[in-house]
Amino acid sequence: MAINPLYNTTRLTGLSSGMDTDTLVQNMMQLEQLKLNRELRAQTKLEWKQQALGSVKDDLSAFRQTYMSVLSASNMLSGKVYNSFTIASSDRDNAFVTVSANEYASAGTYKLNHITQLARGARLTSGSRVSQSGEHELAANNTAQLKDLKFATPLVFEANPETGAREISFSINGEVFSFQETDTLSKVLSTVNGNAAAGVTIKYDRLTDSFTLETTKMGPDATLEVLNLRGNAFGAGGAFNIDPADLQAGQSAIVTINNVEVVRDTNAITIDGVTFKLNAAAEAGESFAPITISVTRDINATVDKVKAFVEGYNALVKKLNELIGEKVDRDYHPLTEEEKGSMTEKQVEQWETAAKAGLLSNDAGIRGLLSELRGALFESVAGAGRSPADIGISTGNYFLSGTGEIVLDEDRLRSALERDPDCVIKVFTDNSEATDPSVAFKEKGLLYRLVGAMENYTKGSQSVTLATLERSLADQQDRVTKMQEKMLVLEEKYYLKYAEMEKALAKLQSQSDGLSGLLQSVTS
Repeated sequence: MAINPLYNTTRLTGLSSGMDTDTLVQNMMQLEQLKLNRELRAQTKLEWKQQALGSVKDDLSAFRQTYMSVLSASNMLSGKVYNSFTIASSDRDNAFVTVSANEYASAGTYKLNHITQLARGARLTSGSRVSQSGEHELAANNTAQLKDLKFATPLVFEANPETGAREISFSINGEVFSFQETDTLSKVLSTVNGNAAAGVTIKYDRLTDSFTLETTKMGPDATLEVLNLRGNAFGAGGAFNIDPADLQAGQSAIVTINNVEVVRDTNAITIDGVTFKLNAAAEAGESFAPITISVTRDINATVDKVKAFVEGYNALVKKLNELIGEKVDRDYHPLTEEEKGSMTEKQVEQWETAAKAGLLSNDAGIRGLLSELRGALFESVAGAGRSPADIGISTGNYFLSGTGEIVLDEDRLRSALERDPDCVIKVFTDNSEATDPSVAFKEKGLLYRLVGAMENYTKGSQSVTLATLERSLADQQDRVTKMQEKMLVLEEKYYLKYAEMEKALAKLQSQSDGLSGLLQSVTS
């Protein structure tokens, strides 16, 4: 059998000589096969190095996606990381108000003196229960068809002059809605509520057995115009029992905070970064106990976020240091398919793990990246007048273990957050529009410096290395292909020679048999 994997022809050999031609040819091809194996191993090494560099790029991308992406909950570029607040309210159950603070809030105390009224939109409500006898629901659920609903005033459907379909039709704030008798109540509600141009919400309340139609816009300027077009869904005496003449106008929220009356067309009122979501108003004539609200900076939450970032950064730097410091074990090399065939899967896995060691040993690009990452921690940020080290973000001794990893001084970070949180934000998140690289570096905060270092690596040295590897791999693959083709020719040459030998032996055997027969006939 042929040795070269590209050649798989079965031959009948040794018929005259009795020789094991396949084994002989294999032995003669061993030297060439060793040469091919060497080239195949070199090709595999290049492929492994490509994969190793790709893995580094993936690690850098994952780090950025985790700590520097607006889509991530751990985004360190968000002001919320550094300006986190805790809220304490005497309205413990949030019966009247729910308070929250954004990153622009300031610590302080607020007194909610009184909630006069909540904001609401213009509203229309059924004048009374709408189901038959007013004692039960229209249907067990909203999936019932309109024609099957048990209205006290039966729902009347009229033929559409264009399609002939029996339907009800009405307009809300100029938006026309049409529904056939086989449509469900659920479809009516979802279609109206899903129309942003109409700007309303409609619901059926089984408890009160009534419909409510209300504008999404709140305040006295909210408008709600309903007009029946076909059928009798709306209007005086209509099935929904909603008379447009009974419109309740919208109103603004009126609340007194720190003895100042505030009027807004919303129930979520934001003042200096603190949002008061009004849940209920005081009943007319009822006394209202003022609500005290304190907003305090949550430094622990910020420190925890920074600690998580430092842990993620150190894990990345540690891995990069391990890659460039990993020693090559020259006793292990990429396995050939024949070698793999004599080993178990576990043995192959362990062997290849050892063979892949040191693929990026002393890689110049990664060394440059680590140096640039380390340098980002030393220089002051122009807009803050402080360096990362000044707020507790420094790096360990270069000559000790943990090269380039961040050493977090929690006490110094807490002190900086208490003294000047805006300075901490600038040290981490300031950016620059300067075109001069040296000026831009000085103006950028730590996070953007790290981003810059990673981009310099992936778009610079790593990109060049990958391009060089791609060319080398293409050349290596071409070398392997040519060597395999050469082996095919040489292998075929050996088989042809043995075939000629077999042919000659067969001829000699035939002649020998002929002479033997002749001699036997003469002697007899």
